[in-house]
Amino acid sequence: MLWDLGAIANSNSPNAKKTFGDVLLTSAAIPGVFPPVLIDVETEEGVRDELHVDGGVYSQTAYVPGWDIPRKYARGGKPYAIRNGKVEPELRVTEIGFFKVSARSLSTLIKAQGVGDLRLAYKLSLQKGAKYRATWIGTDFDHPLSEPFDPEYMQALFDYGYMRFKSGNLWSDHPPR
Repeated sequence: MLWDLGAIANSNSPNAKKTFGDVLLTSAAIPGVFPPVLIDVETEEGVRDELHVDGGVYSQTAYVPGWDIPRKYARGGKPYAIRNGKVEPELRVTEIGFFKVSARSLSTLIKAQGVGDLRLAYKLSLQKGAKYRATWIGTDFDHPLSEPFDPEYMQALFDYGYMRFKSGNLWSDHPPR
């Protein structure tokens, strides 16, 4: 589900503020870690309740050309793909044990899905004659993550992205190798 937060915020709907907050909450509703968010959704059949979770369940990339997304959501009418994660393999010692190995395997699977999404975006861009622009977290970002949603890590990641933007090296015209 693609939510237009600007349209929600600018609507005169009496539940706009709650819906806006619920949609933001879904972006952190990682299945198995946080509970899904129940949102009232208007359909042709009327209002119904829907459970929503983090969009990473479906895709690890914020935008893939070829999705049925109106062009107004693509910056400047051009597709941009954003991967909020690293794409290169990271050597890490994993302790023996079902849950430790399962967690590491899931992490590797998510990273591989993210790289696959970026490559798909590239191929679709070529087919559509569109300019490919993508970004992801590079190997030069090495701030340690002490716990999920660690404020120091999140600030360091924000600073890293801002510096890449300021340097003009934010966007790549090809997918990860």
